[in-house]
Amino acid sequence: MEAVETMPENIKRSEWRIKQAIAKIIIDLGGVIFGGFVRDTLLHDYWAKKYYEEATNDGYSTEYQNDHYNNNNVYPETLSRHAIPNDIDCYIEDTVMLAKIETAFLTNKYSFRRIFIRQNASVYIQRLNVPDNTLIHIRYKIYCLDTASKYKLKTIVQEAIPTEFRSATNEIINSLIASMHDVSLQIGHVTLDVLVKKKTEIVLEPPFGNIDFECNALTMSKDGIQLSNQLTIDHGIVKSTARAFKLAQILQDIVEKKAVAAKNTTPMDHYRFCKMKLSGWNIDAQLKTIVEIPPPFYSDIEEKDICIICHDSLEEQHYKLNCCSAKYHKNCLLQSINEGTSAMVTTQCCIVCKRTANNIENEGTMLSYLES
Repeated sequence: MEAVETMPENIKRSEWRIKQAIAKIIIDLGGVIFGGFVRDTLLHDYWAKKYYEEATNDGYSTEYQNDHYNNNNVYPETLSRHAIPNDIDCYIEDTVMLAKIETAFLTNKYSFRRIFIRQNASVYIQRLNVPDNTLIHIRYKIYCLDTASKYKLKTIVQEAIPTEFRSATNEIINSLIASMHDVSLQIGHVTLDVLVKKKTEIVLEPPFGNIDFECNALTMSKDGIQLSNQLTIDHGIVKSTARAFKLAQILQDIVEKKAVAAKNTTPMDHYRFCKMKLSGWNIDAQLKTIVEIPPPFYSDIEEKDICIICHDSLEEQHYKLNCCSAKYHKNCLLQSINEGTSAMVTTQCCIVCKRTANNIENEGTMLSYLES
């Protein structure tokens, strides 16, 4: 059968392999990768494996499987096999390790540019839960074939042939190298954000408390995939056992492309919420204090519920708190949470029954995000 793979699909494969190769360099030299790269790698690997398993069970050849891998009409239930991390976030212990990583990039033929160096990462990265001047933040752009490499490649090719033959092949060599450079531009660069510890006496662990969704609380290192201790979880049993269960649960959530909001003392940033939602993840806001009530089914003779704030009828989806029976329109509930001297974010109590409203600020923020 004739291959159907197109250039863009070849580029997707190369992009995936390049990012995984860069990650392997970092991990092999002792770095720790965290966040979205780990999540999207796990998502990709699980569904890629499922794709090949199903195609093999149905009797398709290896050639057919590879040629149709990027065809969305083939085994569409495994489309998450196309997931590719956007960038790489990593943590390294010191500048000595950083120098080794940079050398390894060059040894493996990757060129790079430092875009900026922030001596105090806490100023640049929102909600980074570490003391000031503890981490340096360096952003790299890593390339397969930049302009300097392009000219170096031409020199290597020319030196491999007799001087007398160069004028006859010069145009061919220029065209080949230009084509290779064009392909590298289509693949683009890899953005690498590196956090380097400045003070050796401080013990740090990524992702440094800056956790939005539980599926972003995983790390990848020489020790494999692990759950960061920065993730707050309930453990009515032995803590280590609870964390093992939580890790298994998060791995299953990733397979289902489900993003569960992490428990934090401060509300999640809106852009982080939108980033996951726009990427097609199903959001579980973990609303426990706020209870969603579906639209009611009334007959003509039944008395309709009314909102405790505006006193209009509740004919659409509405909400209550788990502490009492008072019901609210969404906007009225958000108003009672955030506005006025008796706002629940101030009192931490229900405005009706005065019982404690646990985590009400975070849950109110998530409710406003869900329907925005």
